[in-house]
Amino acid sequence: PYIEFYDEDFPWRYTPAKPGAHHRLRPWIMLVVLKQAEFEDGKNILGKPLPFINVLKEKTLPAPDDLWAWAHVHVNRSLNGNATATTSSNADAIVGQLKSVLAADPDLASSRIICPRQLEENTTYHAFLVPVFEGGRLAGLGRDLAAGLTATKSAWGARSSRGVASISSLAVQHGICR
Repeated sequence: PYIEFYDEDFPWRYTPAKPGAHHRLRPWIMLVVLKQAEFEDGKNILGKPLPFINVLKEKTLPAPDDLWAWAHVHVNRSLNGNATATTSSNADAIVGQLKSVLAADPDLASSRIICPRQLEENTTYHAFLVPVFEGGRLAGLGRDLAAGLTATKSAWGARSSRGVASISSLAVQHGICR
């Protein structure tokens, strides 16, 4: 499953970081898809900025270091001046071409966030758009930011040797997919 956005910069617009190695930048939001038994709806949402879920099977969350790979810009026109070439290592030239394309027609590009989970057939899933950074998670839950919290701290931890991430509550926007 995926979500498309009209604004091509939307998945990264509020990311509190600069691109890392190889021009990789984590989006500020992520699409997480869970089975009913893997989460429960948050209780007592009165006074909370957003609804939330408690993740029961945290191994279903994608690895934070891989999130950069699950968001991209789609452009309906070649950006490297060669209609048959599919890649380019000249990022500056590509950015310049993208700006030119968008100046000519902003409808030629969009952004997309993809859920990395492979879905099982004939199974109902719930799709959630969740904050990737801890500051966004805490704000969505109406909690104070901890002193010393870095802006780029992930909302869930790296996978342990057991494949479990360290998080329980996520502020969400929710949908159902089959």
